[in-house]
Amino acid sequence: MTRQRLTSIEIEGFTSIRSARVELGAMNVLIGANGAGKSNFVHAFELLGRISEDLLNLFVGRNGGASALINDAADTLRISLKLEAPPNSYQAHLAAAPGALAPTITVMRPGGTARSSESMTVRSA
Repeated sequence: MTRQRLTSIEIEGFTSIRSARVELGAMNVLIGANGAGKSNFVHAFELLGRISEDLLNLFVGRNGGASALINDAADTLRISLKLEAPPNSYQAHLAAAPGALAPTITVMRPGGTARSSESMTVRSA
């Protein structure tokens, strides 16, 4: 089995990260001032891991609910995450439903296909 290396990650609307695209190399070091978003950047990888393990509800609950995870300063109440690992890419989108914060998630698979069995709704307390 060939291991694919992540080449980039895009994060939008997650906690303090309004929008970021980071090209990844063989080794990556995060450097920045306190409060710059380094921990939230790493936390985005945890979110992706929980999505892949079907533990999104647990992640959201342990982190203060959906409203604590969505960046309030963003133009939309939505979290978007995209990983590039050529020749594949993976996407996850959490969006607030009109009138209530009820994020839904769709996991995009290689070739741009979404598996509806992986869609779920998370309600904020």
